[in-house]
Amino acid sequence: VVALRSIGFISVSMFRALVTRVSTHCRRAMSTTHFGYKTVPKEEKENMVGEVFQRVAQRYDIMNDLMSGLTHRLWKDQMIADLRPQAGHRYLDVAGGTGDIAFRIIKTLRKVPMEVRMRRAPSVVTISDINPSMLKDGQQRAAVRGLD
Repeated sequence: VVALRSIGFISVSMFRALVTRVSTHCRRAMSTTHFGYKTVPKEEKENMVGEVFQRVAQRYDIMNDLMSGLTHRLWKDQMIADLRPQAGHRYLDVAGGTGDIAFRIIKTLRKVPMEVRMRRAPSVVTISDINPSMLKDGQQRAAVRGLD
């Protein structure tokens, strides 16, 4: 018999059963995470997030406009102003999906006088994103801008 203050006296077999239940619960809790208001297995979350971005890729920037009251555009413009893109440099937009940051960088670089650009190595702007749907949308937007 094992003495436990809060439970009273229980048998060793009951104690083992309790430990097993607690450890099972802990393992289950450690292998789950949250997705919105649901608890889901960790190994499923990545696919679930990917599916969300796949569904919203074409509306992603509009959704950001609505959710931020257009503030996200001001933040991005300020980021580019702080970055001060220079001709001849390489830029990597990580998680850049739809290309809005990369397009701002290119727009700024195009304002550099041609004689300055000609004296430097070509500028390179690369977009990286884990979601193919977001990249596809960015590629379509680049084509519309004549950047394909």
